[in-house]
Amino acid sequence: MLPIAVAAVILYFMFYNVLYKKAKSSAAMTDAKAVNIAGSLRMLTQRCMKCHLMVGANLNPDTAMSQLEAAIKLFDKRLELLKKYAPSEEIKYLTKRVEQEWTAHRVRLLGTPDKRKAVSLLRENNDLLEMCDDLVNGIAHASHKKLTSLVNVAGRQRMLSQRIAKNCVAIHWGLGSDDVHQEFRLAIKMFDESMDSLMSSRFNSPRVALALEQASNRWKSYRPQCNAACSGSCIPQNVYQITDAVLEKMDNITGMYEEIADN
Repeated sequence: MLPIAVAAVILYFMFYNVLYKKAKSSAAMTDAKAVNIAGSLRMLTQRCMKCHLMVGANLNPDTAMSQLEAAIKLFDKRLELLKKYAPSEEIKYLTKRVEQEWTAHRVRLLGTPDKRKAVSLLRENNDLLEMCDDLVNGIAHASHKKLTSLVNVAGRQRMLSQRIAKNCVAIHWGLGSDDVHQEFRLAIKMFDESMDSLMSSRFNSPRVALALEQASNRWKSYRPQCNAACSGSCIPQNVYQITDAVLEKMDNITGMYEEIADN
């Protein structure tokens, strides 16, 4: 039988490891990571809407439905992480507002696409996007760290890639109102301007600079075909393929900026 003192030491270290791991897990959400995760919600709103429209427009509907379900699950998971993270009453309020809007919106996204109801769903989707954007900006502002702004801008590029594709699919499905065309053009313009801003940042490491150059070149190889409208050579399948490739690259870059901000 172990002496009481030895047993006490063993129990101490056992519980210390459990508590330490638990504390480490709860503290793992840094402000930069929170900006990254909240920023991904912006992207997921647009990706979900894009996939819903693709099902309606009969553009690879089976794949689109699978992507929609995966995006909804990821949104749910990341929203839960942000609810646990919320460090202030303001962030709790902004997170709760997103959750309330999302709860109703996700039901409609999973419903059978209806062209007559798509216009109102697009407006609802943009309302949710604005709420997610308010959440990201609220976290970034509260962090008082300059480098979280780079995480924010890089993360916004992910959203813009899906916003471009979403509007292209909407135009293809016959939902090309003036607002949709304008949103499409503005998303491309903002993506270009934000990419230039990121590439000129003095905080870029050689690794980040190279990744940005690769993402920019990938985008520029297709960008000239997506101008005033999504028609002719601007085929929806090509648009969402290239924007998904850019999304993947910008997601990696956002993670790199998160590491820089934390270090």
